[in-house]
Amino acid sequence: MTVLNLAHNVLKSADPTDKVEAAFALGRMCEQDFTPRPLTAKLDDHPARPGAPILVPPHKVKRRRLGSENGRKALLHAVAHIELNAIDLAADMIARFSFDPRITQKHRKRFIRDWVKVCQEEAKHFSMVRQHLQSLGSDYGEFPAHGGLWSAAQRVFARLPHVFAQNYGQFSQNFLFVARA
Repeated sequence: MTVLNLAHNVLKSADPTDKVEAAFALGRMCEQDFTPRPLTAKLDDHPARPGAPILVPPHKVKRRRLGSENGRKALLHAVAHIELNAIDLAADMIARFSFDPRITQKHRKRFIRDWVKVCQEEAKHFSMVRQHLQSLGSDYGEFPAHGGLWSAAQRVFARLPHVFAQNYGQFSQNFLFVARA
């Protein structure tokens, strides 16, 4: 199994628990020395999603008010949904852009490792928020959500390789500085 295939597994996992486990498996693979190999499968336009939450247009998501227990659960649910999407966005960066010709061989492994770190961190965040939701008698999927984050990312996917190819060294240094802060 290659690193890019493991990133693809993250994207293909619909169940949130399986997605988190796939993200951690990806991280374990990158802890070892690895040789980047291109993805052999075709990427879908959207990652696999669980049956719940139902996705609605952003304007249909009810306002989350912190003055009630249900409002706090809804807010935590929204955070969990953002974290789950962030897992997919990081895995997609790896699977979609690691072998873009504008990412040089010199930077490829670092590009992959940096995005694997992001994917793992988001998996940790999702797990923590979900655990807290469960401690409140709720779970991810209980409230409607929207797909705005993924839709926004799709609009900029075409520009990202060019930006990374021109600025990856500086981007990587800034990213790691911010990630360590």
